[in-house]
Formats: sequence, structure tokens, C-alpha cells
Amino acid sequence: MSCGHVGFYDLVGAGCSFSRDFASALGFARVFAVGSDIAMVSDSKDALAQRYIASGSNHSRLSYHAKHGAAALVVESLEAETGMLDSMRDSGCAMVIPLGTIVGTAGCARYRSIRNATKLFSACRKFDIPVAFVSMARSQLFMESYMQLISLAELVGADEAYARYSLSSINASLGGNDGGKG
Repeated sequence: MSCGHVGFYDLVGAGCSFSRDFASALGFARVFAVGSDIAMVSDSKDALAQRYIASGSNHSRLSYHAKHGAAALVVESLEAETGMLDSMRDSGCAMVIPLGTIVGTAGCARYRSIRNATKLFSACRKFDIPVAFVSMARSQLFMESYMQLISLAELVGADEAYARYSLSSINASLGGNDGGKG
């Protein structure tokens, strides 16, 4: 593996305020924020003209978005459905797996988050769908470093190489460049 600099990227929730210096200290070349850097559509059939992420629990609506221009999907339940995965594979849409759901829960809820994220990651790999591991932090307090995200990705079944690839490739999926915010 090369010793050259690889840019790692994260995606945080709407309203998450952070400084560029803080994001850099966590090891990120850039952190995308939902709402200001990329639009998110939740449980709606409204496709957008620009690149966007669709989020929700309704698999048929998420399939619709995969077919109509969404850059990525966030399945809030972390549960896979074959029809949705087929639509994603056919359109080249990525899956976003928010690892902050593991850190932000405890007990049985944490166990369910790990189990569901593991199953979702496995299904995406089976369908050859690119996966972006992100924090989706709701505040700076809940942001993880790129090394923590790699460890959490390994917890749900990714090897280190895939986890690193995932954290470095989300930039292209979201249409970003290395400049800009945090």
C-alpha cells in the first residue's frame, strides 16, 4: 500500500456544525453536510434536478429514487430488500451506511444496529453495490475520526482495504472535490 496521502471523506446530518480544522484533525479532507453540501429527500417521491441522497424506510420509494437520479440511498431501518438492491445495481446508485447509529445507541438497540448494518453490507456486496460508510453525525460531538469509521466498518464485515476505499470514494459519489467545506 502506498504511503501517499489519501483523502478521506465523511457525511454528517443536517444542522451538524463543525469547523474545517476539527474535520481535518479527524483525518478528513472534506466533510459533506446534508442540506448545505448535498440535498436529501426523505420518504418522498420527489426527485431532484441536482445530485441528492434519498433517505427513508419505504423500499419502493427508495427504488424509485435509485432509478431517477439519486447519488446514494440511506435505508433508515438498515434492512435490505431485493427489488431496491436490483434498482441500485442497475442505476449505479451507492448505499450509505450510517455507522453513527452503532455509536449512538446502547444495549439491544446497538446489537440490532450492528446486525442490520452487517446484513445490509453483505447484501450490497452480493449485489455489487458500492457502499459508503459515514458517521451521519448530528453534531460535532458525535463525529468520529476516519480511523474510528474504518474500525466500525470492519465491525459490520468490511475488510480494512474496502473500508478505506469507501471513505475515500464517497467524494466522487457525492460529486464533490477536495476544496470547500471542512
